[in-house]
Amino acid sequence: MAGLDLKYDGIVSQHAGELLFNLPETRDIRCLCAKSYWRSLNNFVFGLIFCEKLITPGRDENGAVSPAPLPPLFEGGPTPGENLLKLFHEKRVFRGRPKNAVTADQLTKDASDAGLIKQTLKRLESLVRGPHSIYWREQMIREVYLSCNPAGNEWHKKDGFWQIKGRENFTPDRDKEGAVPTDYVRHIRDAVKSALLPLGILNKRQITDSILEGYIKRNVVAHLAIHSTSNSKQDVDFENPEKSERIFHVTRSSLAEAEVGQRLWDVQSLTVPGLLKSMIEKAARESDASKRRSVVIRQIQDASTDGRLDPIRTGLAEAVALARQNDFHGLGKLVKDLEARYPQYDAIPQPRVLLIGDSNNLYRDAIAVLHEMGAGEDDAYMTPEFLRVFDELVPMRGIDRSKN
Repeated sequence: MAGLDLKYDGIVSQHAGELLFNLPETRDIRCLCAKSYWRSLNNFVFGLIFCEKLITPGRDENGAVSPAPLPPLFEGGPTPGENLLKLFHEKRVFRGRPKNAVTADQLTKDASDAGLIKQTLKRLESLVRGPHSIYWREQMIREVYLSCNPAGNEWHKKDGFWQIKGRENFTPDRDKEGAVPTDYVRHIRDAVKSALLPLGILNKRQITDSILEGYIKRNVVAHLAIHSTSNSKQDVDFENPEKSERIFHVTRSSLAEAEVGQRLWDVQSLTVPGLLKSMIEKAARESDASKRRSVVIRQIQDASTDGRLDPIRTGLAEAVALARQNDFHGLGKLVKDLEARYPQYDAIPQPRVLLIGDSNNLYRDAIAVLHEMGAGEDDAYMTPEFLRVFDELVPMRGIDRSKN
């Protein structure tokens, strides 16, 4: 098999791990960020099922690469993303970055703004009120909950700037923080206050409006600086960039303009929702509530190593390679195939399934396997079975989270 090399944003793995392990540290606010957690789980499952290699950070020590575990959620906290990735060691590959590779810290401090951070910041004014706005709000709600605690001796001053314990990688820069649109800051500030005030978080931690606004600016600049170092055209972690892709957290993907990524999202949206729905429905039948998420994890593990899907993985990688050369026929065909019904299976009511390459037996078998697994667009989000497995995502009473 010669499938895709994929790399997640760390937050995708963290979200999926928090949800699948029912992490107590974020259980109270996951209902406030439900769409983000669900989107990240979909992204995680897509990557694991359809990739050949999952690239994660490594340390380059004189030519030898050693594992570099994902960081904890906060200083001294748990590592749900790392713990989840360990379960998929068959596909995980550690890759060290060259010592001369550009870093987020360098881009943030760069007065010439080679990473175009200030230019991208301007887009937040429209993004924060567009279809992806809920993800920007939820991202900051979670970040504030995890690491904004000035009353807890977690803030300290360094080089004239306030720094956040465990978030020292959020490099301060007055010029770029000053370029964050005022409308964005106010919109996100109000969303965070609406979400966290009922929990008593802001008062307990003495988070004033000015502190919250400063945190939002620092956080979003760091968020965009990381994006600038992580797109596939620049990403030095891929040995074969033609058959590689980065799966961004949804906030960063809303900034991405690469057509390859957009076409891959079409493929994902036509397969993974149905696959996850089938997995969740099976897990919901487990009488022991404490075991339901483990049932989901086992099914993801089984699907990620199912050799019968190799023809699909290979075909997807080949289509991405062509798209890197501005030939989108392959990915376009995949999307059309995902929307097709095939007469050879008319005897069985079937979802939309994937046909790649020539209609030989291997591809037909792969289609049948996807069909059996439930691939399609039908989404489990907020169904009774979904809430039976992920019970903490029941919307909180008194908080309206339906607005975009």
